[in-house]
Amino acid sequence: MTNIFKIKWPSLNKEVRCRKIEHNQHIFDWWIEQLPIKALQGHTMAAGEALLLVSVPLNVPVNWEIRNESIEEIRLQKEGRLTIFMGNGTSTGIVLKYGKVTEDMKYPTFAEVIEDDLHILKEIGKKQWESILFTKKIILAEFTTMED
Repeated sequence: MTNIFKIKWPSLNKEVRCRKIEHNQHIFDWWIEQLPIKALQGHTMAAGEALLLVSVPLNVPVNWEIRNESIEEIRLQKEGRLTIFMGNGTSTGIVLKYGKVTEDMKYPTFAEVIEDDLHILKEIGKKQWESILFTKKIILAEFTTMED
């Protein structure tokens, strides 16, 4: 099974690579089974610099419980970490930290943007913030395997 996937933003002609991290590797493997996924991207409004994807559609039901997983507090985690929070069984949510976050949020993390791509993630974050405040441009994120 692969240890890397991509997040693409076709409307911005950008992409980043995400790698498996040291904990919750079974969540990463479960996530890979879902791909490809397209989701509407948003931005946290008061919490700081983080992309927010809600209602991310799932192909395979969650087979783990949040309280049994390794949890990271988002303020303290590295930039580029992907946090997953539970949805309704057919969808979930993803928070993708790209800068300073001020709120306490504790959820499982399962992947991170590779260091060489963090500058691209910051560009995407700024574009999404501009969209929220000014342009109202809809931005879709596509999660794909490295082969796609």
